[in-house]
Formats: sequence, C-alpha cells, structure tokens
Amino acid sequence: MAVSLAVFGIFAVVPAAAATCSGNDVNIWSTKGSAAFSDDMETCGRQCALSSTECASECVQKREGYTSSCASCFGGVFGCTREHCKLKCVSGQTPACKQCVKDAGCAASFSTCSGFTPPSTAATATRATNCTGAADPQANVCYEGSAKELAYKETVHVKVESFKNGQGVMDLNGSGAKRINCLGKQFTKHGQEITTDLSDCSPALLKLSDVKYCSNQDMVMVTASVAGFSEHLSLSKVACEAEMIV
Repeated sequence: MAVSLAVFGIFAVVPAAAATCSGNDVNIWSTKGSAAFSDDMETCGRQCALSSTECASECVQKREGYTSSCASCFGGVFGCTREHCKLKCVSGQTPACKQCVKDAGCAASFSTCSGFTPPSTAATATRATNCTGAADPQANVCYEGSAKELAYKETVHVKVESFKNGQGVMDLNGSGAKRINCLGKQFTKHGQEITTDLSDCSPALLKLSDVKYCSNQDMVMVTASVAGFSEHLSLSKVACEAEMIV
C-alpha cells in the first residue's frame, strides 16, 4: 500500500527561521522547491513506498538539490506518515488522513526540522476568498487554471461565448483527472455568482461548484472537488485558442 507524500502539499512557500535547512536550501525552497513540493512528495512517496526513509530523502535531494541534512526533513515526513497513518492515508488526503497526520505531529516535525512553515488558516482563507467586484464578463474571453490534490490534477478552461442581461453561453473543458467537454452551456449571473448545469457533461468523480466572476481581478474562481478532495481554482485570463482541446 503506497503512501503518497503529497498529503503534505499544504506547505507554504515562505520559510521560517532556518533550522536544519539553511543557506542554499532556503534559496532552493523559495525559488523552486516550494512550487515543486507536491510533485516531489508524490513521486518520491510512491517510489519509496516499500523502501526506507533514506530513500525518500535521497529522492527529494536528487530532484531539487537540497543538502542531505535538509533532505532528511522531507524523508522524515514520509517516515512519520508511514509509521502513524499508513492505513488512513492509503486512499489519499481524506479527512481521516489529514487528522491523523496532524495528531501524529508529522507537519509540526517537518517545520521544526526544516524551518519551512505551513500556511496559517487565515492566509488560506484570504487566498480562497480574494474575489471582489460584480461587473459583467465580456464575451469571447477565456480563462484557465489548475488545481492538484494528491495524484489528481485538473486543468479547467472556460470560454465566455456570449453574455447579455444577466445571461450567457460558455464552453467549459477540463483535462487531467477526468475529461470535461461542456459546450454551449447556458448560464445566469447574479452579482458574482454564476449558475449553470453541467450534470450531463461532467464525470461523477469531478464536481465544480461555487463559480464566481471576480471583475476586479478579471478572473473566474471555482471550487473543484476531485475524488472528494476540494480545492479553489483561480482561472486567469488567457488567449482563446481557435479550438479548445483537452
């Protein structure tokens, strides 16, 4: 039973006061390591599922270039999860898995070892709700964004085909965990909230809810649930392709 380290994809990009990781390690974390953290944890966790903590440490070190002492903090996450939460985390980032990881102190141990601090609840809430403005969207404009939970990644692409008097038509495609191909879907807009019915063109595994158009940021905010794991997607404006391909 493989335990994916991507359950710890909640870690922030900002390092705290240096601990085992310092100097060049902090630079790696700030410039690329934090962005690659989920992928590193997923890849190394699966690669070393039947091996040792040292295997996970060496894997992360090879991928990112941390010192061996700093990489050992990442290996410690793997060891802690496997020791205390293997059965609860084998199916992914379930509520039971998250609670087990928290209760076991795996995240706190990583912070103490590495000096890299998990985000606060307040910071997460701010990111999730940074949506202001209720002006109407323009037609023939496209938005795209991605979210990743564990091994599941979904990229969502929206094209506003038309909009007038609170009603419009859009194309919505998704690729990754599951394919979505919703074309010519009618929607209504009240304030920021966008309402549409995608039940006939989106898979049961993936659900999109709480769609907002944030006119001040000119982006679309979507709450996506992939296999039960929820994440907020910020869809930024992108160039519209001649044909949306997934």
